Amino acid sequence: MPVDETVVSAFAAALGSRDAVATDAATLAGNAKDRWIFGHQPGLVPRPHTRDEVVAIVKVAGEHNVSLVTRGAASNCSAGFMAGSDRMEQLAQHKLVFSPDPVSAHLAAIGGNIVENAGGPNALKYGAAYNHVLSVEAVLADGSLPSDIHATVRRQP
Repeated sequence: MPVDETVVSAFAAALGSRDAVATDAATLAGNAKDRWIFGHQPGLVPRPHTRDEVVAIVKVAGEHNVSLVTRGAASNCSAGFMAGSDRMEQLAQHKLVFSPDPVSAHLAAIGGNIVENAGGPNALKYGAAYNHVLSVEAVLADGSLPSDIHATVRRQP
């Protein structure tokens, strides 16, 4: 279902560019299904790059009564929500690793791993995702950032 241009403009203003909000048929169709071909075509695809941009689009969605569904790698192997790439490879430049090594690593995204507390063969030695998370920020439906919502890592002996 097409989204009203007023709503598209509001998202574009929140992200600072009309190019940051996709409404073309190919992008919408490409974001319509998960790996198992379940889902629905979105009316638009905002592309935030920072926490502040996420906050801004959540606020716009609330103001315009638009539902948001986050989309990561869209593997949906655990029947969670489908939701661009988390770009885990950005960790390598800092010599950081994510040890759980889930079996779904070839298609998984870091967000899904954290939400599902993923683990694989290495989890026996290094722990599952929970054991590697330093913090998580949450953006509530009203766009607020509660300072008390975060996870901390249990240090391994």
